[in-house]
Amino acid sequence: PKNAPALALEARLLLAENRYDDAAALVNTALQADPRSPHAHFALAKLQLVKGAVEDARKSFVEVLNIDPSRTDAQLELSRLHLARREIDTAISYAQAAIKNDDDNIEARGALIRALSVRPEDLPRADFELKTLLTRYPNSPEVQSMFGVVALQRGDKAQATRAFERALVLDPDLVEAVAGLAAMDAEAGRFAAARARVEARLQATSEPTAELLLLASKVYVANRQLDKA
Repeated sequence: PKNAPALALEARLLLAENRYDDAAALVNTALQADPRSPHAHFALAKLQLVKGAVEDARKSFVEVLNIDPSRTDAQLELSRLHLARREIDTAISYAQAAIKNDDDNIEARGALIRALSVRPEDLPRADFELKTLLTRYPNSPEVQSMFGVVALQRGDKAQATRAFERALVLDPDLVEAVAGLAAMDAEAGRFAAARARVEARLQATSEPTAELLLLASKVYVANRQLDKA
């Protein structure tokens, strides 16, 4: 019989295929096989996120860390969840814990930079962290995109545009960079340009990610609202 980690991995693969009921069944089986499996609780948290049960997902990610404090992936998920709730100090704390677990993790340092970029008083530290990351990983599209995010927070749209465009040269499918440029188009009233930018990415890929599809839906809704106005 499959063990809990194998069942949890299979459940996450099913989630990626949008087979939610099948994934839920496997998660339950994994938890029954080992109620203390961090893999099973992590898969449960991802399932709860998909279903919109954000607070339940947060608790499940916390349970993952109660069982295995070294799980950087759970720390990053919690940092993102708390950042979305504007609980900045908690988001920073989880990002710092992830870095402590894995100093070379670009995603962990990115989580810290994004949390630090929200409040004006934290921007100098965000700049410092970002410059350090750019020195270590100058050709990382994710790092270039982070540079764009921080530049936007500072109100430097020209620098943000350059950073997002550099990120897309390195990775044309990086949704955050597409979203950043589309957001600036929309803010300037260039809704057609924003839509064209997103549609170009949709046409360039045969398997658009969930993040790209979500961005496209937001842009289309904004365009429809503008048409009705």
